[in-house]
Amino acid sequence: CHIRVIDTFGTEPAYNHEDYATLHGYRTNWGYWNLNSRQYMTMFPHTPDNSFMGFVSEELNNTEKRSIMQNKVNNMAVVYGKEASMWKVTVLILLTVSCIKRLAGLC
Repeated sequence: CHIRVIDTFGTEPAYNHEDYATLHGYRTNWGYWNLNSRQYMTMFPHTPDNSFMGFVSEELNNTEKRSIMQNKVNNMAVVYGKEASMWKVTVLILLTVSCIKRLAGLC
């Protein structure tokens, strides 16, 4: 699957799978997507079910460096926010960035 979700603290399977969550009375605005739990990329290792992005970067060997350079996407920026309302006051900033780089927004 090509979809990855950046979720700061992770999403446990109980909140990700709608049938399970409904059966057990769990409610969340951020779940019910029925994704594979490893598709959630977390910044902190709070749940072993998700993919942890890591705190440090490793040094790449020459083969890995070449692979990254061949598949590199230029002029792209990613912004993140839990709710779309977080971006209302930053519209001018986002418009400025979007003139320079392709913008990918995550909510």
